Amino acid sequence: MGFDSGFDSGLDLAFDLEAHRGGRALLPENTLPAFANALSMGVDTLELDVGVTADGEVVVSHERGLNPDLARDASGAYVPPPGTPFVKLPFAEVRTYDVGEIRPDSR
Repeated sequence: MGFDSGFDSGLDLAFDLEAHRGGRALLPENTLPAFANALSMGVDTLELDVGVTADGEVVVSHERGLNPDLARDASGAYVPPPGTPFVKLPFAEVRTYDVGEIRPDSR
């Protein structure tokens, strides 16, 4: 009786090239420009996380709320730690924040 590993050595092995958070080292993570850039580089899989706002809208974000190292309000000020959870904010308010620049003194 032989052992069947389930592996067929005659198949081509494929490598799944993923872009974590859309390629977070290249462009602001979890943004449409980051996802588009990753796809233009030949990425097979876009990895992302989602959250839900107070009014039930789905938002793309690794964190469960506004990240103080990324989120700036309309005046350009970074949000104070620990950041407000998305579940406490309506979608319209979430859209007013800019997450395109890392806070200069961020670790």
